[in-house]
Amino acid sequence: MEVCAAVHPDVYIPCTTQAPPATANPASYCNGFLNRDIVLLVDTLVSPMKDDKQAALKQVGAALTTGIPFGTGVRVAIVTLNGAVKVSDFVSDAASFTTAWAKLLALPFTDTAASIDVQPAYEVVKSLLSQQIPMEAIIISDHPLGAIDPVNDIRLKGVFVSAVVPTNVNLFGYDKLTTVKKAYPTWNAMAIVNPFSTLLCQYSDAPAPAPKALLVQSAQAATDDNPKCQKLDIIVVFDTSQSVVEPFIKKYVDFSKKFIAQYTLSGAVDGDNSRTGIISFSSDVSIVRNLGERSLDDFNAAVDGIHYTGGTSNTLAAMKAGRDMFKNSGGTTHGRTMVFLSDGQPYPLTPDTWTEIISVGSELKQMGVDIFFVGDDNGYDSDTRTVLSNITGNTNWVFNTTSDAMVNLTADLVVEFPCPPLICEMAYYAVELSEILSEQAKVQSLNFILQTAQNVYTAKNTTQFQLMVYNDMQ
Repeated sequence: MEVCAAVHPDVYIPCTTQAPPATANPASYCNGFLNRDIVLLVDTLVSPMKDDKQAALKQVGAALTTGIPFGTGVRVAIVTLNGAVKVSDFVSDAASFTTAWAKLLALPFTDTAASIDVQPAYEVVKSLLSQQIPMEAIIISDHPLGAIDPVNDIRLKGVFVSAVVPTNVNLFGYDKLTTVKKAYPTWNAMAIVNPFSTLLCQYSDAPAPAPKALLVQSAQAATDDNPKCQKLDIIVVFDTSQSVVEPFIKKYVDFSKKFIAQYTLSGAVDGDNSRTGIISFSSDVSIVRNLGERSLDDFNAAVDGIHYTGGTSNTLAAMKAGRDMFKNSGGTTHGRTMVFLSDGQPYPLTPDTWTEIISVGSELKQMGVDIFFVGDDNGYDSDTRTVLSNITGNTNWVFNTTSDAMVNLTADLVVEFPCPPLICEMAYYAVELSEILSEQAKVQSLNFILQTAQNVYTAKNTTQFQLMVYNDMQ
């Protein structure tokens, strides 16, 4: 998922992405890992507060040069927010970034304007957007932003939008156009605090390494699961949007195969198999497989066909598709669950869509459907967990990683949908009636068998019984 909400439904926070293997530089941001395209949209107008904007930006440039972990997949482009001048195309090394930043500082910074029309700069951002690499745009400005047509919001293209606002004036436009906003009283204060590590690393590409013992324990638990006895209807929902790049979709696919393999999908003794359905979603929803009985091979082949699509994460539409799939699948005594494989929160997340999300979630709960979310290996931040927990109704059903889910998700499902008690289909009883037993002992044995059989028949009135008697001769 590419755009995530903060605690309040109409404030957005970007989510995590998956980085390829790389060599960490501990001195740089994000533990030395960052795998995305970054576009810096810099305001070069005269500061309304008469701050020395260029001096502050010089300090910011030096910090970015040493802080951005170049060489791990990150690329940076620079565009003027006013005028939409592409100062630099993407660069991927510190030396090239230093040159590009010096080119920015060489601009006059003498133009004046009351506000900035961001649409031309947004068009430049769109031209830089890749369908294979997540992107974040960071606005650096102390001017109000003009309104744009909602259809031109680059967040609809899956771009994270953050803002650094070095003024104590409450400016118009940022809350409607940005995902996260960091405000400072002056340009100099902003440069000293240096908010860029926070903006880039609140959804860092590289998680802190887990203790070795924990990794061994998780890996062992993930391979020790046996087919579970409960019968479930499971819809697995894949987020294929902008921030869930292809390598991590593959990881979600692998997780889904291991998870589903735990259940009896075919050949159940009683002929009642667990059923699976598959949905993928980004801006739109795709029904990969309707809910029904299918073999594990068929499930695996279906999920192997799921790939990155880009776009935004319309979780609401996916929830509606799952609801309709359950409604159309016919009656069942199975437990029901939807497992969302998604790295963040729904988008768009406005007060109206949030109300509808909660409404659809409540409808699913009334249908007996439990909802789970499984994050990528970066985990969910606290704001994301809050939003997703409100959807699931249980904070324990929001799993930070696939490893965590592999160990605990099935256990939670057993609690929610416990295995049915064992019920006899055929009961055999044997009683000794030899001469050495008193008549009283024989009657007691027969009464005990009668009472036991009555209890079994009460539990299932189709149970068949057979009574055998024996003595020392037979």
